[in-house]
Amino acid sequence: MNVNLGCGKDYRKGWFNVDINSAFADKNLDINLEPLSMKTPYILANNVLEHLEVSGIENIFKTLDKDGILEGIVPHYLSRHSCNDFSHNHYFNEEIFKHYPFTLFHIEKIETWYCFGKLIRFKLPQWIVTLHERLLPGFMPPSHISFKLRRI
Repeated sequence: MNVNLGCGKDYRKGWFNVDINSAFADKNLDINLEPLSMKTPYILANNVLEHLEVSGIENIFKTLDKDGILEGIVPHYLSRHSCNDFSHNHYFNEEIFKHYPFTLFHIEKIETWYCFGKLIRFKLPQWIVTLHERLLPGFMPPSHISFKLRRI
């Protein structure tokens, strides 16, 4: 069964919904402290990884089947959303996925997204994103990073 980790109010029918403290979750669990007691081929983690410790990422790894997928979204470190939540433990750009604990996974996809309001969303090639971060970090900052990682 697929897992919706950090479900909050996003209850998905047919999924196993997990959150640290939500009335909508099938199970309330702090993934930093323990892995799920089941194996799964797929974990969706939208706006979750920035709240976790290294132990939480390791426990996700333990929960996934071999070749299982971890997919989700995190706020980009230049986004105003990355620093307006006191519970964020980590700040993300594309480079963080090259370091432990993400080296436990194979990178299938990393995309940096830019948003203007709710209607305009686009991504840029990685070389432009890297150049933009170095030369114009305050001008039109990225919004979030979508990722797809495969357990190895």
